[in-house]
Amino acid sequence: GHPRFELLKPEFHYLYQDKVNKIKNIFKDFILINTSFGFGNNILGEKFVIKNYESRISSIKEKIIYEKEQLSYFIELIKKLKGETKLKIVIRPHPEEDKSIYDDTFANEENITVIYEGSVIEWLLASRVMIHHSCTTAVEASMLGKNPISFGKNFNHSFVPWLPLELSKVFVDIGKLVE
Repeated sequence: GHPRFELLKPEFHYLYQDKVNKIKNIFKDFILINTSFGFGNNILGEKFVIKNYESRISSIKEKIIYEKEQLSYFIELIKKLKGETKLKIVIRPHPEEDKSIYDDTFANEENITVIYEGSVIEWLLASRVMIHHSCTTAVEASMLGKNPISFGKNFNHSFVPWLPLELSKVFVDIGKLVE
C-alpha cells in the first residue's frame, strides 16, 4: 500500500504517541467532529467556489446548497451533543472551510473547542469517537481501528464519496446518534 496508509497500522501507532498524549492531556476524553463542507462553507466564499468549480462540477450550486444544509444539521447535532454528554467536543473543520461559523456559534461554550492543527491521525487516535458527514478521515479512522460515525440528513449520494459512508455507522437522526 501507500506509505501514508501503511503508517496507520497498529505497529506504527507508537510514532504518534507523544502527540496523542499531549492532546489527551489537554482534552481528556473527547468527541472529535471532522467537518468537510468546503463547498458550502468555503474560506474564500461562495462566488469563489462557483467560479473555480463550475466548469468541472455541473451541479456546483446544488452542491453548495446541500453542504450548507448539512452544516446547519451539524451545528444542531453539536448543540444536542453538548447538552447530552459531559465529554468535551473538538470540532476540526476541513482546511478549505471558514472556521468562523464554528468559532462564532460556539464562542461561549467551555466544553467545545474549534481547532485545526496537526495531523488528523493524532486527533483520531486520541479521540473516543469521531463523527463526520462524508469525510475521508473515516477511512483513516477505520484503518486506525476506530469506528467512525457518519451523520447527515437527506444524504445526496451524488455529492458524497461512498467509501467513508460504507466504513461508518450512519445516522440520519440526531436523537438516535446521541442515544
